[in-house]
Amino acid sequence: MSVDGPVTRAVTMTNSAIAVGGYWLAMVLLAAGFSSGLLIYSDRLHEAWPLFVGFALVAVAGTTLKVFTSGRPLAVAAAAITGAVGVWSAASALGVLVPAGTLGTSIYFFSALTSAIVFLGTSVWRRGHAALSVTISFVVTQLIVAAAVAGAGGHVGVDFPVVAVWLIITAVLVGLQHQRRRSRASEPEFVEATTRMVMSASERTASLQRVAILHDTVLSDLAAIALLPPGPVASRSVTAFTTTVDMLRRGVQPSPESPLGASKSAILDILQQRPNTATPVRVSGDLAALARLGRSERAAILQSLTQCIVNIDKHAQATTAEVFIGCTETDVTVMVSDDGIGFDIEAVAPEKLGIKASIRARLEAVGGRGDVWSSPGGGTTAVLSAPLPDGSRNESGDA
Repeated sequence: MSVDGPVTRAVTMTNSAIAVGGYWLAMVLLAAGFSSGLLIYSDRLHEAWPLFVGFALVAVAGTTLKVFTSGRPLAVAAAAITGAVGVWSAASALGVLVPAGTLGTSIYFFSALTSAIVFLGTSVWRRGHAALSVTISFVVTQLIVAAAVAGAGGHVGVDFPVVAVWLIITAVLVGLQHQRRRSRASEPEFVEATTRMVMSASERTASLQRVAILHDTVLSDLAAIALLPPGPVASRSVTAFTTTVDMLRRGVQPSPESPLGASKSAILDILQQRPNTATPVRVSGDLAALARLGRSERAAILQSLTQCIVNIDKHAQATTAEVFIGCTETDVTVMVSDDGIGFDIEAVAPEKLGIKASIRARLEAVGGRGDVWSSPGGGTTAVLSAPLPDGSRNESGDA
């Protein structure tokens, strides 16, 4: 079980924003280069078509990287090959279209193409290799362009604006990765303190409730003793008083068999008793809410949560997952989400029972509900809910 600190969350959000912004900026540059080529070489389309194919192939490669941001090796390799072929196609076409005297590695088309590929390199940030990807993309593109220009008798030089773009993006990505590593190194203490604080607050609440019950029980028994007539005490009264004394002896510490102890233990078992290679899971919200559920409802929601975590570890290829626990006046809700490859829910075969039986049917049997949303490349989110007992609803409403 892990909890990301504010620094790591800020770095992650910044990486994501750079990747999204880089993709769309690259698409704008590629569209501009494509449109400019159509305007300039409209009378030579029979010679210029490799230029347009090249820009289109680079756009396809960038979109592949964006869709498969979880970093499947085959997808990344396919995108790299497609992009390289696209650069070579465009560069070869320009070697024919542009006169040798004016052909150079810094002409507009090459600048737009190289800048777009540098921006597309930021798409692999989730694996922590964005800076390396950007650098490799820049170097390979420049080598292909230089080879094509030299082969056509043009001028091979340094495109300083594009170099500046590469240096700035690389510096930002390296800084973010360094900050992520520093914050990760200091977050085990943060995780432990946060988890301990949540659990302690839950246990304190339960302890106060037990103290109140014990207080009322003792006062009732003392009042009953005071009202007893002289003589032998009935066996029923002796049993009641003995039970109270046993409660006083045991104190008010949470027992492992209590709802709170069972919920806490179950969550830790689900999230911690997994191999080291399992997907990291962040937990937040009201962990004590599970203790307010009835036995069957709590079992159903914990078993459904277990199935969700198993699915993430086996199928999602995710880098992170999140579990959020919330509580309303009538229900306890657990939301499980991951940043994995996702899937098409409509394409799931009828005989597959993971979602149908292990999640939805199990929760519906106790009056709850299980909903799952996913799409290819878009991760998966599951929302699990179970109803609170009537007594807990009244207490929530009074509070």
